[in-house]
Amino acid sequence: MDRFPADFDFLCKVIFDPTIYPTRLNQAAGADMLWTSASNYYSNVRQHEAEQFYTAMAAADAGDPCPVSYGLNSQLVKEEKTGRLYERTWKVGGMYSPAIERIVYWLEKARDVAAEPQKQTLAALIDYYRTGDLKQFDRYNILWLQDTVSNVDFVNGFIETYGDPLGYKASWEANVNFVDSAACRRTRIISENAQWFEDHSPVDPAYKKKVVKGVSAKVITVAMLGGDCYPATPIGINLPNADWIRKGARLEIGDDRQHHLRLRPRGARQRLRGGVHAAPRRPRAHRQIRQDRRRPPHRPARMSRTRFGPAGTGREGVTS
Repeated sequence: MDRFPADFDFLCKVIFDPTIYPTRLNQAAGADMLWTSASNYYSNVRQHEAEQFYTAMAAADAGDPCPVSYGLNSQLVKEEKTGRLYERTWKVGGMYSPAIERIVYWLEKARDVAAEPQKQTLAALIDYYRTGDLKQFDRYNILWLQDTVSNVDFVNGFIETYGDPLGYKASWEANVNFVDSAACRRTRIISENAQWFEDHSPVDPAYKKKVVKGVSAKVITVAMLGGDCYPATPIGINLPNADWIRKGARLEIGDDRQHHLRLRPRGARQRLRGGVHAAPRRPRAHRQIRQDRRRPPHRPARMSRTRFGPAGTGREGVTS
């Protein structure tokens, strides 16, 4: 029993007593979604308090065309005595520091043997973990997007926000993958002949595009999964988090390298870029309910784990 926490009896109640923390994510109409959801993203905070906190934060940055993803890497806490709201940031020296220090340790090992441009990308991610500065996370995402040449790639960070009823805070996940060159050649051939598939598709000619550019695709094999990626592997991972980066504000990233993983036979994965629509982890109806009921006023709806490519690229509305 020495291996179990001191509050072992309470932990058993959490697991087996249906009256204690009955659901991880409660989005029922009329309910306080934070008070009735079993997550650790908020401490002693009511739903309206969190919404006011982040709405005010977004309003203060209303003129910034490149806002950060508010609350992405922190726990929102309300002091019992004073009622003051503040964030406990997940960083070195902050919340979860021992675990994050180990993440940084291994990222530094990778940086030391990486070649450019990946060396600079890893350095930016390390800076983000050390400071907790979400602008550094945006900088890392931009560098990651621009790197289309590295054969070994990775996803690492607080990324998916589906565990937060309000959609602000992300769980940590990571994977390391490498390129399958032979399979990439097949996908490239298909992409290069996208116009032929469009011309011969069994749909009304009125709905066919005269010029199709095809999608940019890369097939990868995932060598390692961690955090929220394990043990249940995700169907898709969508990066970057910030919508202004997706839309290319201040950037010219070429084919808008967006990152998606799709399950393939024998443990491989397929990464699809540029807006190919992969299946969401939760049923679409559930995601639609969440989108319609509650959405932070400064964030667009996120129907699934993927995005469509920019208009005019030939990738808008493409499905897998």
